[in-house]
This record gives sequence, structure tokens and C-alpha cells, in this order.
Amino acid sequence: MPTRNLREFAYRRLLLLLLAALCAGQVQAQVNDDWSNATVIATLPFSDAQTTSAATTEPTDPESICFIGAAGSQGRGSVWYRYTTGSSDEFLSISTAGSSYDTVINVYRGSPGSFQPVLGGCNDDGISGVFQARLSGLRLRADTSYSIEIVSHGSSTFGGSLQLAVASAPQYLVTRSDDPNPALAACAPGDCTLRAAIKSANTTPGAVIVPAGTYAISLGSSGEDANNGGDFDIRAGMGIYGAGPGQTIVNAGNLDRAFAVDPSGGSATGRVTAIIADLAIINGGGPSFFGDGGAIRAYDSGGGNLSNDFVALQRVKIGNSRSQLNGGAMALSARGMIHDCEFSANYANSTGGALTLGPSFGGGDTTIDIVGSTIANNQAPSSFSGGGGIKSTARLRLTNSTVFSNTSGYHGGGIYLTGTGNADLRSSTIVANVARSGGSGTSNGGGLRVDGGAMNLANTLVANNTTGSGAGVADDCTAGGGTLSANYSLIRNGTACIFTGTGNLSGSDPLLDIGLADNGGPTRTLALLAGSPAIDAGNPAGCLDRFGQALAFDQRGQGFPRSSGAACDIGAYERSATVVAAPDMPVLASASDSGSSDSDGITNIAQPHLLGTCTDGDTMTLSVDATPITPTAVCAASAFDIVPATPLADGMRAITVTATRNGTTSAASPALDIVIDTGAPAVAINTGPSGIVVDAGATFTFGIGDGLGAECRLDASSFAACSSPASYSGLAPGPHSFDVRAFDLAGNIGTDTRSWTVAAPSAPATPVLDAASDSGRFADDGVTNAASLVFTGSCVDGDLVQLYDGTNALAGASATCSAGYTINVAGLAEGAHAIAASVTRGGLESTLGGALSVLIDRTAPAAPTILGPTGPSASRVDVSGQSEANADISVREGPTTLCTALSDGNGDWACQVQFQSGGSHSLTATATDLAGNEGPASNAVVIDVDLIFASGFDD
Repeated sequence: MPTRNLREFAYRRLLLLLLAALCAGQVQAQVNDDWSNATVIATLPFSDAQTTSAATTEPTDPESICFIGAAGSQGRGSVWYRYTTGSSDEFLSISTAGSSYDTVINVYRGSPGSFQPVLGGCNDDGISGVFQARLSGLRLRADTSYSIEIVSHGSSTFGGSLQLAVASAPQYLVTRSDDPNPALAACAPGDCTLRAAIKSANTTPGAVIVPAGTYAISLGSSGEDANNGGDFDIRAGMGIYGAGPGQTIVNAGNLDRAFAVDPSGGSATGRVTAIIADLAIINGGGPSFFGDGGAIRAYDSGGGNLSNDFVALQRVKIGNSRSQLNGGAMALSARGMIHDCEFSANYANSTGGALTLGPSFGGGDTTIDIVGSTIANNQAPSSFSGGGGIKSTARLRLTNSTVFSNTSGYHGGGIYLTGTGNADLRSSTIVANVARSGGSGTSNGGGLRVDGGAMNLANTLVANNTTGSGAGVADDCTAGGGTLSANYSLIRNGTACIFTGTGNLSGSDPLLDIGLADNGGPTRTLALLAGSPAIDAGNPAGCLDRFGQALAFDQRGQGFPRSSGAACDIGAYERSATVVAAPDMPVLASASDSGSSDSDGITNIAQPHLLGTCTDGDTMTLSVDATPITPTAVCAASAFDIVPATPLADGMRAITVTATRNGTTSAASPALDIVIDTGAPAVAINTGPSGIVVDAGATFTFGIGDGLGAECRLDASSFAACSSPASYSGLAPGPHSFDVRAFDLAGNIGTDTRSWTVAAPSAPATPVLDAASDSGRFADDGVTNAASLVFTGSCVDGDLVQLYDGTNALAGASATCSAGYTINVAGLAEGAHAIAASVTRGGLESTLGGALSVLIDRTAPAAPTILGPTGPSASRVDVSGQSEANADISVREGPTTLCTALSDGNGDWACQVQFQSGGSHSLTATATDLAGNEGPASNAVVIDVDLIFASGFDD
């Protein structure tokens, strides 16, 4: 029995044993073993832990496209989950990290019998060093139900401890189209290049959002694998999403390729799922580029992990890219899905003018699906090259696709299949390709060259291909080995290929259009002309995909149904009796395009006017993210204007329009990508004054979220551009307010405000005249004759103290408070002074505190007069006189003070002298005022003292 049959027998026997165990109650049935009882994921984030050892594989389980194993492998022991998106597109991360067994993640739309793999929704072992899977940045469309299948990968171990985590993926919005030197360290809100976004996603995997614009590579050179220069290195699973191939353009500038997936020489993450969608790549590689993959490389020519990676392209156009080795547009040894893409005018000097696919390494199995795509006008001109369009050693599955006018210098002008490769070509068109004379003097297979493996054609048209130079010789297929089969296909000249099968046409002119044209849909196609033998000559059961399900549409997609007649047409193009051309892309009315630009497609108007041209009488239907909306409009005056009845959800919205005429609906127009953004920027004042503050200055820090720039104002002033921190000074006491606002691209305004009150510091206490400066009779009367006065007082440390005389600030009479203040004031004039103090804190000066009255008197009083006694006196004599009022009087005889007195308010004074000796005594008097000024001595008065006379009387 063949090995494969033995494996199938053992596997079926195991299933029977499991079923028997279930019937005997020995094994508990898996709760979510079948799609019909899938566990519903209601909210994110979601986690689930369960043992899946009892999980089985149902006949309706779909094929896992990234599974490492035989063709059509389903994996082992599936469990199912279901998640339905909300009103906006979502980006998910799905991980089985922490599980005890080898897992594969698959994501599908549809149900058993009609499962459709989600682009990029497959990963096998995405985490380095362990055997668990991870998807990051997977885009799910709005209002759509998705099925998540976890299968066991292994020939002997089925299931185990499963740890599943599903969460919203980080999003990195690119805001800059340049590639600065040095490169940005990471993607920051409002400051993010494409390189920085990919660098951040390499660290924390997620979705990179690339708006419309041209993104040129200008930093560094080829051969660098850490994403610091040259090509953009995708080192972890992520999704990269543009605004459409006509709007988002990555220009490699012939400096390097555009993208390298899991680059060799870098710290590869094991098995990466990389998704690139809705953009164009131009000028990859170049004449001097000796690397595989002119625009994209996920290729390991020497073996390794890359054959286990997964690359998904959707609505990507690659042109004018060049490699001196393999794959002018892309070299891919990883598994992959290529949907609705176009590869044109690319060049490879070795193999694969557009695509080099495979080989698989390390026992891997490289399966690549190309659906709804065009490979045209590419060349691999070397004399020993192969595959002007595609060279494959992989398992290639080409469906609803066109391979046109490619050139090889040797084998396979259209497709070259060699090595272990197999090819399954369904409902595809292989036309006008050329294999020129090679190094051996001969060339083979203008359309198809098969040198090994197996090639199967179904509903496929192969015609008008040639070999040799000049006009060439008709040669649609040449086989040097391998197994060939064809069913319901048109092969005009395939005598060098012996196909087995039924329903084929040979020798017939297919009657094709003269060249590729925009016949609707995302890619150019080659139309069948009226009377073509390919019309209605396909399989009577319908044009079937690789799952055996009838194809709903031809290469152009929605609006171009298959089987319009008795049977479907052969080739990628279905000719219908009535063809309604797809309308042009709708336009967002400038009045509905809010924000700083009325043409950038970013608006906060959720019900915008959407305009377009049309044919009068057609019914125009808008679709948002592929979901039709109301109302419709009947075209009049070659135009329509539709306002959605329901507000569009925030986020990037793909707007298409179809035209319906006489019951036939066109294909959808090219998508208008607009961004609905009704959320204001998250403007927030983080720090700054509030309440009551004693500070004439104010500094505010703030953030503006996704705002384009800040505007600030103080109080009632006008808004002006500003940045954080914003500082102000010289604020007057009283209430104040600070406002900051920011606008985003949609014109939304985010604001924040802060109010506070500026208060001056309290007035200080009355200054004190230092006792040492208060001369005269009293040390605290404020009357002094000092030339320099010292004032002290209490205050708050750090305050600036200023002394005033009345309302005039005294020059040089200030000090910074430190445990009080001491200020020396010189130069005050004689007279009365009112000394007060103020304090300044935070730029604000207080009012004056209490005033200290100071009288400065530096003028000595006049000499007093001695009025008595007169004549002879006894030993005790009363001396009297007059002087300045309130003066201190000293009566002296020579230097000796005999008595003192205080003159009254009239200047009268008197004191008693006790003489100790008789005779004549000469007395003088001096006056000292309150300030301590002593005047001159009075005129001398002579008094005769008779002690005997005095003693006699005394007796």
C-alpha cells in the first residue's frame, strides 16, 4: 500500500477509535469541535484556555493554505471560534502563545461548503523558538462574520492545552512621506514615517496604515536587514495597508527593493505572516541590483525558515522593478496569496521576469495562490533564463488570472514550471508570451514550459504564444517532463504537450481583443470578442475553483458574473450579452471635505455628498466597504449626488459605486478611500497654575493627541500658534485663563482651558529702626541724628523686600528675605520720614505695610541762657534759664556737670547746684535735643558763694 494510503488508513482508524470512545463515554466531546458550535467572541480582548485533545477533524473542515504538509491538508483536531466586526474595519491580533502543542491559525469568511480564506488570515508557528502561531495586524471588514479555526499540526500529537488570545492590534498611522537620515527611532503620533511605522510593528506587531501619497526610499543602501536603511525590513508579522494602488505609492528609486520579509541575516521571527494591500510599488531594485526580488523579497535560496512564512498581497501593483537575479517584481519561497494584483514591466536577468516562486526547503511545502491578477509585459531575457512572467518550483494555483505578453530568453515565456513544482491553472488566460532563442540555440514553451511536476488546466485559454526570434513559431506549450492534464480548455497550438482530459479545444483562434484593457475590476484583462469559440465552452458544471466551488465572478470580480450563457467561458474573461461599464471612481464633494484641505479625503462630515459621473437613467448605488447603502440615485445630466442616509462610521472607508441598467449591474468602480473622523483631538493641559497663586508668571504643558499643531491664548487675546510648554510673565493680579486648541486633518477642534487667580503677596509688618540707629534720649522714639539708619523686619523667606519713604522707593534699600531682613539706609535728609516696606514674590509686589515715623535731626540746638541766681548765694543754689523746648540741659563748671534739667514746652528749665566750696564759680549751660545733638555752651554766669554766711544761717 502506498505511504500516503497508509497514513490515511491510520488516520481514519484513529478517528474511528475516537468515535468509539465517545460512544462509550470514555472521551468528553469537544465543546467547539465543529463550525456549527463555534465559541462566539463577543468582545475584545478575548482569551480562552481549554484542552483540545478530544477535538476531531470534520469532512467539512477547509484546507489550511499555510499548513506544512501534503496538498489539501486540513490539519488535525480543529476547534472553532466566531467573531463579528462592528460598524468599522478592525485590525486584530490572534495568538496561541502558551499552548502546549503545535498550532495553526486559519481565518475564513463563509460557512462549510463555501469557506473563503481571509487574505493573510493564516499562520503556522509565528513565534520564534516555540511551536505556536500568531497573526498581527489582520484587517477585518466592517459588519462581517469571521470564523477562526485552530488546528493541530503534527502527525502523532492531536491537540493539548490551548491558550488563545484575540485582541485589537496596535495601529501605526504614517504621517510623513519622507525617509529622513537619521531614521526616526519609532513611530510617534503625528510624527511617523513608513520606515518608523514598520520598525515599531517589528517590535510590537500590528497594522501599518499608509495614507495616499508617494513614499520614497532615500535612506541607506541595499544589503541592510535591520530596517535602518535601504528596503523596508518586515521582521515580524504585520499588515501594511495603503489607500489604493493609485493613491499610495512606494517608490524604491532603484536604491533597493521596497520590502524584505523576514530578511536572511536578521533575527528572523520563525514564521511571519506579512500582509501588503492597497498600494503600488515602483522602481524597485535596478540595473545594478544583484538581489532576488526587485520589489519584494520573501525568498531564501539557501534554505531556512522563509518557506514557512506567509505573504499576502491584495490590490497591489508592481511595475518598473528589476533584479539581476530572480524575480523582477517578487521572489517568494514563502507560502502566499496574491489577489487582485498586477505585475507589469518588470525585469529579471535570471528567472521570473515578474515572479520567482519557490523552491520549498527543509521538507516544507510552498503553496502560492494567485487569484484575479494580471502578469503582463515582464521579461527575463537572459539566454539561460526561465519564466518571462512566472518561474515556479512551488505548488502554484492560478485562478481567474491573465498572463500576457511576457518574454523569456529561454524557457517558458509565460510560465516555467520546473523541479518539484506543480501548477493548477483555472479559468485563466495565457496569451502572446514569447520564449526567445536561448543559450543552447533553442527555446521552448512560448506560453508554458513544464520540466517536472504536474500541470493541470481547467477552463483555461492558452493561445498565440511563440518561440524564437522575430515573428516566432507558434508554441503554446512545451513539456520536457512531468504530468499534464487539461479539461474544458482552449489550447491553440500545444502539440509539444500531451494533455489528458476532456472537453478541450485545439487549433482554434480564440478571437481576443488586441491587448489588455480596463474592462472593469481592479486589473486589466483581455476580452473575448464576439464569436470566440471560448464563449460558453467551459465546464457545463461551471467554472470551478480549487475547492470545487463554482466561481461567482470572472477576473474582474463583483459585477462580472460567471456562467452568463449555457456554460461559463474559457479563460479569465466572461463575455456577457449586456455589459455595463464600471463607473468612474466617486468623488467627495469639496464642501464635504472638511479640515485644512478640501481635497485630502479626510472629513468630519459623516453624511458627506458623494458625487460622480454616470449614464443618464442608470441607477447608481454606493457601497461602503463593499456593503451597499441607501439611498440610490437615478443618473441625470450625467451626474449623481448621493448623501448616505445613515452616518458613516469613523475610520477609513472604501467608497465604490455601481450602475444598474436594464437589470444588469456593473462592476464596482475603483474605490474612493476617505477617512471619516468625527473625534476631536485629545487636547489636555497637563501642568500649570490653578486656584489662587502668588506668581506673575505661568507655564503650561499640554498634549494635543493627533492634532496637527497647537494654538494658545491668554485671557481674551487672540489664538496664536504655540507649543508645549507655553510660558507667560508679567501677569497682573486678578483672574486669568489659558486656552489651548488643536485642529486635526478633518477639521475637528479639541480644546482645554485652565483658570486661575493671580494674587499679590500680603503687605509686610511695619519696619523697625534698629536701636543702634535711634540716637538721642530714647532708643525707640524714631528721632535720630544718625547719618545711616538700619531697619529690620519680618518677612517670608525668598521675598524681595523694598523700603519706601512715603510712596517713594528708597534707592539701594532692598534685600532678599532670609529669616527676616536688615537694610541699611544712608543719605536721608533731615526732617520727618515715613518708612514702610513692600515685598515682591513671583514677580508681584505687595502693597506697602505700616509706616514707621522717623525724624532726622542733625542740627544742634542754640545755646541756652542762664537767668539766675544773681548776687551772692549760699552753698545750695537754684539755677534756671531758658533753652529750646524739651531739651536736656547740663549746667557745668568747667568740665564738671553740676546739675541737669529738662526744659519744658516753653523752654524753661531749672536745676539745683550744691557747691562744696565758697568763692566765685563760673557756670555755663548746654542744651541737647531729642536727637542727641548738643548745642554750644551758654555765656558764663559767675556766682559768689559764701559758705560762712550759709553756715551761720544754717545754724
